[in-house]
Amino acid sequence: PKLLAMAHNRKVVFVDIDGVLNGHGHDPKPYAVFDDDAMRRLKVLLERSQAHIVLSTSWRKHLSYLNHVFANYGLLGKMSPTSGPERAIASEMRTPCFADPRRRDLEILRWLQLNRATLGVESWVVLDDMDVLAFPDTRDQLLGHVVQTNPTMGLTDADVEAAVAILGTRLSELGPSCPEVTVSATVSPALGGLRSALQPVDDHLLQSMGAVLQALRQEPVFKCKDGHGMVQKQIPCTGFCCEECGIDLVEGSWASQCESCGGIFLCADCTAPVGKTTSS
Repeated sequence: PKLLAMAHNRKVVFVDIDGVLNGHGHDPKPYAVFDDDAMRRLKVLLERSQAHIVLSTSWRKHLSYLNHVFANYGLLGKMSPTSGPERAIASEMRTPCFADPRRRDLEILRWLQLNRATLGVESWVVLDDMDVLAFPDTRDQLLGHVVQTNPTMGLTDADVEAAVAILGTRLSELGPSCPEVTVSATVSPALGGLRSALQPVDDHLLQSMGAVLQALRQEPVFKCKDGHGMVQKQIPCTGFCCEECGIDLVEGSWASQCESCGGIFLCADCTAPVGKTTSS
């Protein structure tokens, strides 16, 4: 799916999964688990606010899988057997992943800096069980935009009402004077940290997720010469994320150079360049 076209007065909801769309009381499983009531409440929130989803969860790497799950819960319109969900979440509608998973605040602000003007974002709210207001350097920029959920309960009716109120107040000015968000390295979230969720919607989705996780473990690892950090090819085929600047490369392609900062990706084992850009 392509990035959404230019629009005005767009509303977005930054959606976490663990502790928001499920409770951490679920037994850990090697696939995402969603609570039916929480998903119903998210659907109500999206319908009432006409907002768009931006994935801020560590599960955002598995975009194809999440699109199927969200579509099965009726959040993305009709599901086509050939083209997928009617309103699939575009690859750009995900926050970048930075080295410190605790700094989701930086990931969210970075996404806004990159996309707010292009997408015409006027109102935004963050749904997360983490305390994203815990860091003094970004607290003022996020204050008034965060609904922190109870991780054992997930999204509640009260959380939905609070989110609707935030989206309706247009308290979204991340102005031009907002200080630049600076980060060092980006890494894919560790598999051990994906202690999430979902009642499998159907057997096909469960099998697909198992295949994705198996493929992820087999992917070659690369490092950016400029950033000196590890980077891993995203699944399925969504390119690379540069260690130096945190920008995703072209979707569906292999690349040896970051288009934003020029950082060269080298094989972590033999330090040889990745190679020329080719379709994957």
